[in-house]
Amino acid sequence: MRFLIYDKKVIKKLIISMLSIFVVIMVLVMPNKAQGFSLWPFYIEKSLEDGSKQRKIFPPFGLWEKDSDGKRFGLLPFFLKEQDYNTKASKLYVLYPFFCFQKKQKKISFNSLMLLNYTYKYNTDEEKHFSVFPIYFYDRDEKFGSRWMFFSLLGDP
Repeated sequence: MRFLIYDKKVIKKLIISMLSIFVVIMVLVMPNKAQGFSLWPFYIEKSLEDGSKQRKIFPPFGLWEKDSDGKRFGLLPFFLKEQDYNTKASKLYVLYPFFCFQKKQKKISFNSLMLLNYTYKYNTDEEKHFSVFPIYFYDRDEKFGSRWMFFSLLGDP
């Protein structure tokens, strides 16, 4: 007894139909040359309204975007790096959303799943924040001074 899949005619028709579907999809998702270039699912390049370009490699996993405000690049979910040219801020996500590192003007912060948080203002010892949610909280700033809390039972109000 012969199975249908081993028939050479069926295999040939299957390959031709799969290639036809792939070509149709390529034509449908490829933007016109005024918008950019696409080699879907491997590479997409778009020209945005503000004149910047957006490039994606193996979307939605690979990403490269650059414009006048900043750039983003990464290989999701392993890492993503964002830079803002205007505020000179940067973010680095590693194994998103598990770890995040941020640097803004004079502040540096780190968090892990928003359960472990650490923020400080460098070049000064006046502002610090550390928390292990919901166990421990410590905060120090110029306005309120230093305060801490442990399990919402013990602390310095």
